[in-house]
Amino acid sequence: NIKTLPAAKKKKIMLSVRNHAYFKELMLKVQGNGLDAEIANYIYDKYKEDSINVLNNKPYTLINVNGLDFKTIDKIAYINNIKYDNDNRIKAIISSVIDLFVNNKGYICIKRDDLLKNINSFIRRRAYFNRNLPVNVNIVNKIISKMVEEKGISETIYEGTSYIYKTNLYITEKNVASYINDFNNKENIGAMLLDNSSINDFI
Repeated sequence: NIKTLPAAKKKKIMLSVRNHAYFKELMLKVQGNGLDAEIANYIYDKYKEDSINVLNNKPYTLINVNGLDFKTIDKIAYINNIKYDNDNRIKAIISSVIDLFVNNKGYICIKRDDLLKNINSFIRRRAYFNRNLPVNVNIVNKIISKMVEEKGISETIYEGTSYIYKTNLYITEKNVASYINDFNNKENIGAMLLDNSSINDFI
């Protein structure tokens, strides 16, 4: 009888029951969207009891969830009546294009002009809906600038050309460049080579 259990034990059981009920509701929502039930696991692992809210109202934040590609997320957004030119959709497209350049071409950044050129070709090849409806380049440019302000991505200008990075890669590049600069400026390079802490910092 649950009434006779210690308070901590009762709380643990009730939490488990509540979580199970919520996950079941999430599973039904995912399947109702015509998606594989396994996707519910990916979403719940990241968002817990905010999962259904994310699914209904902020599906493009799912771009960071392992196991979900852009087309699947775009399908969720379409089912929930999110417009093709929604800012969060465009942000997810920008992020996906950068990832493609990083993962498929071995770059750590992309020229801003190349990013703009590839937005609509990405939509044609990888979107779930409105594939042949281009997004206005001026709007994309504004959203890129907004993402830079929000530190979702980073921008650097080199010899008059703008380069866009995922922020984590930008920080990594700056750290490596700083380390190399310090290395070149060392008076005793031999001592630095023997300095395990320096080597570990670089790795």
